[in-house]
Amino acid sequence: MSTALGWMCLTDLPVPDELRAMLDDLATHETAQLMAPLPWMRAAENTNGNGLHRCLRAMLHPDTPDAEDHDDPWS
Repeated sequence: MSTALGWMCLTDLPVPDELRAMLDDLATHETAQLMAPLPWMRAAENTNGNGLHRCLRAMLHPDTPDAEDHDDPWS
């Protein structure tokens, strides 16, 4: 999972279908819990989502607004 995220950070290439399928399969709640102690995952989390799922959403669907932004009238 970390390697896939790192690759997506280092390239502007489209995410291959095989990699997207792997991320969908491996991005479970359990994986998010295991990765939660990583400093960069803690920085990405918020009250509406864990860091792993927020990172994946931002990388795979950058046009999708974060749920937290809708709850905060001041954002």
